[in-house]
Amino acid sequence: MDITPLYELRNRLRTAMIAGTNLLSDDFRLKRAVEAVRPLEQAAPVFAKIGELSRNLVAPQQEDKVNALLQVITLVDAVLCTQGMVGTSGEIKEISENHFGTAVTNAPYSVVKGLIEALTSSGSGHYSYVLDTHELYPELFADYRIKAAMVQALGAGYSELADRVADWLKEEGEAILPLLEKDFNSKGKKEMVRRVHVIEAIARGKANDFYIKQLDGAEKEVRQALIYALRHNSDNLELLMELTKTEKGNAKKMACFALVYMKDERAGEFFKKMLAKKPQDVMEYVFLSDTEWSSKMVAESLKKQLLLLKEEREKEDFAITKEQADFWDKGFKALIGKSGDEIMEVYRIAAEFGPRLDLPLEKKAYQYSYAYTFNFGPEESSIMSYPLVEIYNRTAIRGNQQGSQQGNQQGRMAAKQLCTIRFSAALPYYLQLSLFVNPDKRLCELAVELYENGDVQKRRTEYFPAALTAKLLMEEDCCDWLLEELKVKENNLYRGLIRLSYDEEEKQYVLATNIYNGANNRQWRYKRPIRQKFGEKFIDILIECHKANIETVLCNCVNPEDKKICEKLKEYFYQKALREIRPVFLSGYLRALKQCGCNKCEGLLQNYLVNSRRVEYWEIISIVRDMPGTNERKLEEMTKALELIRAGKARITNATETWYIGFMESFRKEL
Repeated sequence: MDITPLYELRNRLRTAMIAGTNLLSDDFRLKRAVEAVRPLEQAAPVFAKIGELSRNLVAPQQEDKVNALLQVITLVDAVLCTQGMVGTSGEIKEISENHFGTAVTNAPYSVVKGLIEALTSSGSGHYSYVLDTHELYPELFADYRIKAAMVQALGAGYSELADRVADWLKEEGEAILPLLEKDFNSKGKKEMVRRVHVIEAIARGKANDFYIKQLDGAEKEVRQALIYALRHNSDNLELLMELTKTEKGNAKKMACFALVYMKDERAGEFFKKMLAKKPQDVMEYVFLSDTEWSSKMVAESLKKQLLLLKEEREKEDFAITKEQADFWDKGFKALIGKSGDEIMEVYRIAAEFGPRLDLPLEKKAYQYSYAYTFNFGPEESSIMSYPLVEIYNRTAIRGNQQGSQQGNQQGRMAAKQLCTIRFSAALPYYLQLSLFVNPDKRLCELAVELYENGDVQKRRTEYFPAALTAKLLMEEDCCDWLLEELKVKENNLYRGLIRLSYDEEEKQYVLATNIYNGANNRQWRYKRPIRQKFGEKFIDILIECHKANIETVLCNCVNPEDKKICEKLKEYFYQKALREIRPVFLSGYLRALKQCGCNKCEGLLQNYLVNSRRVEYWEIISIVRDMPGTNERKLEEMTKALELIRAGKARITNATETWYIGFMESFRKEL
C-alpha cells in the first residue's frame, strides 16, 4: 500500500503551522493533499479518521482551526511513526558482526583511561602498570576500547611491553583479526611484524589471502614475516620455491624456512640439491621440521658422515674444522622431532661412539668466546650454538680472565691445547627434546633401549633423563621402574622431571618446554599430556628421593583437586618453608602451600627473620603477600615477628620499626 499521500499531507500541515491558521482557507495545496488521502480511507479506520479531521480543518464553517490543526497533525505523525521504514537499492546482504568486545561499564574511568594511555603512549612505569592491571583487572582487556589500544601497543617503543601484548592478543579469537588487518602497512616496522605474528598465530592458513596481498610491496622484516607465514598453506609450495630464486638475504632464508613445512616431495628435492653444496644450511633449515622427506634426508646425511667419522677418528692427530663442527652441531639438532627407521638407526650408531663422539676442534677453529658449559636448568628454552665445549685446562682460562701475569701465561698455554665439543652428552638431551616435539611411541621405546642397554655406566646415566621422559609419556606405570633406577646415584632425576607440571586449565599433568630457533628468531611451545595417572606412590618417590631441586618439581606438581596428596604435600612444604632462607625458593613453597589449601602461617615469617642474616623490607612484603592464611592470621604472625625485632633477635637492614608497624596497619584496616 502506497502511503505517500500521508507524507504530503503532513508536509502541508507543518507548513500551515508556520504560516498561520488564518491562511488555511486560501491554501489550495493543503486542500489537494486532503483529497489525495481519500483513496486510503477504505483501507483502515484510522485513515478514515485522518480524512475526516482533515476535511473538518479546511471546511469554511470551522471556527476553532488551531485545535483542529493540532488534532489532525498529531494523528498523522503517530500513524507515520508506525509505518516508517528505510530502504536502499541493491541486493540484500547479511550484516557481518565484529565482536571486538563490550565496554566494561562498571570499570572506573580513571583505570580505563590510564590503561589506554599506558598502552598507546611512551613513559616511565607504563610496562609495570599494564602488567599489574592485567593481573588485577583482567576483565578490562575484554573491553573493545582496550583491544584497539592493545593493537596500537604492538608498536610500543618498549619492546617488552609490545611482546607481552602480542602474547595476549594471540589468545584472542578470530574476531580480533579485522583490528589487526586494519591500516596494515606492509612497509612498516616492528609493529607490523608483530601484527603478522599475531595474525598467523590465530588464523594460520585461513589468512593466506592476506599474506599474499600484503606481500606485494612489503619490505624488510615485514616481508620476511609474511613469507614465513606462507608455510601454513600447502598451496603456496610453488610460490615459495619461486621466492627462493627471486628473494635475497633474510627474505630468501625465510622462504626456505617456510618451504621445509611442505610435505610435498618437491620440497624435499629442492633441499637435496642444496645439501650437496651447503649441508650446514640445509640442517639449519630442517630444524624442528617433522616432514617424512626431512627425516629421511637428515638420517641419510648423518649416517653417511658417521661412518666416515668412524674411520677418521682412528687418527692420532684427529681434529675437525670449523665447517665440520657446524655440520655436526646443526645436524644433531636437526634430529629433534624426526622419526622413522632411518632416524632410529642414526641414534643407535651415534650411541655406539660413546665418548668418542666428543669431537676435538683444530686449534684455529675456536675462541675463548665460545660457551664452555651446557645449561640444563629450568629456564632452558633454547639450543645454544656450541652447547658442550670444554677446555681441558679450566684453571688457565680463569687465570687469563683475571688478567694476572701468571694467568696470561697459563692462557697462552691453554691456547695450544684442543677444544672439544661434547656431543656424547648433547645427543641424549636432543633425544629428550625430540620426545616433546614428536612423542612417537617408537622414539620413546628407543630412549629406554639406549638407556637400559648401555654398556658403560656413564652412557646409561646420560640417557636416563630421556628414558624417564619416555616412560612418563608411555601408558605403562613407571613407579617401580623409577624406584629401581634411582638406586644408581648418578642418575639425574631433576633433568628427567624438569619440565613436569600440573596444568590447572587442562586438569592434567603435562611435560612442556620452549625451543627457540635462533636461525629464524622464532620460539615454539610444546606441551604433551602425561598418559599415566600420578598417584600417591609417585609423589612419595619424589619426596623421599632427597635429590637436589626436586622440591621445585613438587611445587609445580600440585593438583588442588587431589585432597589426599595435597594433605601430604602441605606438611612437606610447611616444614621446608620453616627452614628456608632463600627468597626465591621460599616463595615457591608458599605458593604451593596455598594451592594445597593451607590456611595457616604460624612461624613462617618469624623463622625467616631469625634464620636470615640480612632481611630487607621487600623480602617481608613478598613473604607476607605469599603466605597462606587470612589477613587476620597474617597480622598475628607479623605481631609475633615484631616482638623478635624489638628484642633484637631479628633485624631489617633497610627499614625502620615505624615502617614495619605501618605495613601491619595496612592489613589491620582490611580486617
